[in-house]
This record gives sequence, C-alpha cells and structure tokens, in this order.
Amino acid sequence: MNLSIHPPLNHRHPAHRALRQYLADVAAEFGIGLESATIEEHAPVSAYLALDIHLGAQSSGFAALLWDEERGWALAAESADGRTLTPIAQLDSDTIAPGPTEVAAFVRSASRAVRREHGRPPNRIRRANGADALLAELDGYLPAEQFPRITPLPGLLAVS
Repeated sequence: MNLSIHPPLNHRHPAHRALRQYLADVAAEFGIGLESATIEEHAPVSAYLALDIHLGAQSSGFAALLWDEERGWALAAESADGRTLTPIAQLDSDTIAPGPTEVAAFVRSASRAVRREHGRPPNRIRRANGADALLAELDGYLPAEQFPRITPLPGLLAVS
C-alpha cells in the first residue's frame, strides 16, 4: 500500500516524519517538491521520488529514485511500458540517509553512466528493525513537534 506523502503527520511515528523531511530535502536538490514522492510506511519502509531526468535510449527514458531502510538509495529506470522500475545504480554509502547533496551527486554521476549493470540486486546496508531503529538513522531530519505527543498510560491517556 503506497501512501501519499501528505497524510496527517500527528499520527505518524517520528521516524516517518523524519523520513518525510529527509525526502523533502533530497527532492529540493532536484528543484522538485514532495508532489513527486510516495512513502510506504510498512517494514521495510521505502520511498519513491520521480525525477525529471531523462536517461536516454535505455528503458522509457524516465528515472526515479528509490529508497528503502535496508539499502538506501538506488537510481531506477522505468520500463518502456511504464509498469516496472529497474534499479540501475545504487548509492554506495555506509548510511541509509546520506546528505541530500551526496544523493544529488550520485544521481548526476549514475545518470551519466546509465549503462551500468541491470538487475543486480542492491547491497543491503542494514536490516529493517522497526521504526525506533529507523528513527536513529533519520533523527537529524526530524522536524520540531507540531502536535502534542500522546503518551499512553495504563488506563489513561496523557497529553504532554
């Protein structure tokens, strides 16, 4: 199930809000907004960012960035029929959340070398291990709280 990037954020885990901000920062590097993005919040958490980049004669020429919490970023080419995205290059990083400028540099470099191996599975950087572990990777992108945090107590709800 893909969710729009704009669902009410007060009901989302902080990791999902941090991912939304991280994705917005990456999108801004390409001069686009979150209207070109989706997030899949179920583990492993993943995201899609449509790019206004033409990849040439290969595939349909359309490109997208794919991100997941285990492998980080990959540049993908859309098939000629528009039904399939094939990862064509993976950002070689020790983290799943490299800086947005590093992601943009990767796309520029990979799109120039788009003839790279197709179908090679991306290397896994980490295993999906729940939203709290994901938040540890994305914590620097967590925006300030806009809504009160609701903390469940035995038999009560407390709003802080």
